[in-house]
Amino acid sequence: MIYLEDKGGMIRDYSITIIIDNSKTCFSEFNEKHSYLTIIYLLKIIYAINIPSFNLIVTGDFNEEPHILIFNKPSVTIFKDEGIYAKLLLLICNPKLNTDLAKAIKTSYELRKLKKYEKESYLFILTDGLLHEKYEENINLYSNQCQMIGMRVCGIGLGIYPYKAKELFTTFLYAINPENLIKAVSIIFGKLVRTENELKIPSIQQDISANEKKKIFSDLEKNDKFFYNKLREELQKIKQGDDIMNIFCNKEKIHLIIKL
Repeated sequence: MIYLEDKGGMIRDYSITIIIDNSKTCFSEFNEKHSYLTIIYLLKIIYAINIPSFNLIVTGDFNEEPHILIFNKPSVTIFKDEGIYAKLLLLICNPKLNTDLAKAIKTSYELRKLKKYEKESYLFILTDGLLHEKYEENINLYSNQCQMIGMRVCGIGLGIYPYKAKELFTTFLYAINPENLIKAVSIIFGKLVRTENELKIPSIQQDISANEKKKIFSDLEKNDKFFYNKLREELQKIKQGDDIMNIFCNKEKIHLIIKL
């Protein structure tokens, strides 16, 4: 299992690599919102799973190497390094006209080879596939090489209609609503995830029971430092049926306004 008990003296040696296709089409005016949300939700899922080895790669164009933002770090550190956010935002806010997705996949293959004793790895490739039809052969070549050394390759669609990306990968996920991506990813991991609670996204609001709400308001009423306590006392003095305009406004000013 991807989660091994520390009591048993076992080591969790699994990894996840994410490749983001930083192309103009993925982050066009029509697709950028979906692409941004998909990236955010996937990172939150990886954070929640608590993988010991996480890699994050952003594609470059054909004249440069891919950008390796994270290499071989625990996924719980994803949201602790503000420098990574700055670099990631800087890149995806300045997408490339043409990106070399095949080179990024090759880079993930080379990084995986550096870790000889890793049991199993997952490679998620985020793209719409629109710019890569000419280079499909190279993408398939490096994807197959990744799978031959134990990496499970999965494409994830970016944008509102990533139909070309579906043709590039044997396993492909797409969520029209990025919030539902968590369900799709859990299917990929299968039994490797023990419970649904381990895939809960951090910061999701939980429903509060009636008793909990009652206790919250009770604590506020007993708190002498409650900011609106005096205002509430004054409002309680107002009798039902009183003319609010007469209480808070000057009648003469009201008549003046009406005449104007």
